[in-house]
Amino acid sequence: TLNRVAGAIIAKTASSVARELAVPRRLIRARIRLSPARPDKVYAKVYINTGNLPAIKLGEARVRLSRRKRRKKGQRAALKGGGSVLIVGKRRIPDAFITRLANGRWHVMQRMPWASSSTGADSKGRPKRHRLPIEVVKITTAGPLAETFERERDRMYREKLPAQMMKAMTHQLRLVLKRK
Repeated sequence: TLNRVAGAIIAKTASSVARELAVPRRLIRARIRLSPARPDKVYAKVYINTGNLPAIKLGEARVRLSRRKRRKKGQRAALKGGGSVLIVGKRRIPDAFITRLANGRWHVMQRMPWASSSTGADSKGRPKRHRLPIEVVKITTAGPLAETFERERDRMYREKLPAQMMKAMTHQLRLVLKRK
């Protein structure tokens, strides 16, 4: 009974968070684990990985090339490089590229605009203002996952749990009465 309600909470949380973040449901579902209740342990635990979701996991990555001519020197444009944009799954990521990091993983990296205003030195002693800052493209899941889970848990406790308990009680009564 408890495990069934916990499973329903997980399913509802995964589908609504996936819809909210516009990512495949399987990626969100894989971040939620259930430690089921047993006769000796009368509670179910739900473990949620609230870490950021790397964009490389969103699906197939491709570059949409623009047929427009590249911008002339000195002209400002939102999309440099003639408007070509990286598309991962259904997301368009401007100023992005795919590369292999030092740890061997492949990631989608994005160029960040604050290079010229950076101060200090990087890990190898070079001035930061001369470095092109790049970051791994991530989707923040912590907030949406936590608040959706809390909301769904409270709703299921109110609506589904009493009905499931009644169903379990009537089933047990039926079994006991059938024996006599």
